[in-house]
Amino acid sequence: MRIIDQWGSSDIPYASTAIMLDDGNIIAYMPAATGNNLKVLLAEYSDSHVARKAMKKLRIAYQRHENEFESAIGNLTEYFQFPSEEQLL
Repeated sequence: MRIIDQWGSSDIPYASTAIMLDDGNIIAYMPAATGNNLKVLLAEYSDSHVARKAMKKLRIAYQRHENEFESAIGNLTEYFQFPSEEQLL
C-alpha cells in the first residue's frame, strides 16, 4: 500500500516507513541509503486529537488492504491519502 501526503505531493511505501504522531503533525521516517532516516511531513492538523483520527483512518485502510490481499479478492486498496482537517471534523 502507498501513502500520499495531505497535499498530494509525496507518495511513499507503507511497508518501509515508520509513521509517528508529533503533536498535530504526522511524520514518516524512511531509511535512506546513507544510513540517515529521511523525514517527510505527511499531514498537519490543529491538534493531536484530530491527528489521531487521521492515524486511525490509516490503520483501518491498511487492515482492509491486508485482508483483501490475503483473500485475493482483487480491487485492493492501493493507497491512502491523509484527509484535510475539515474532512475529519
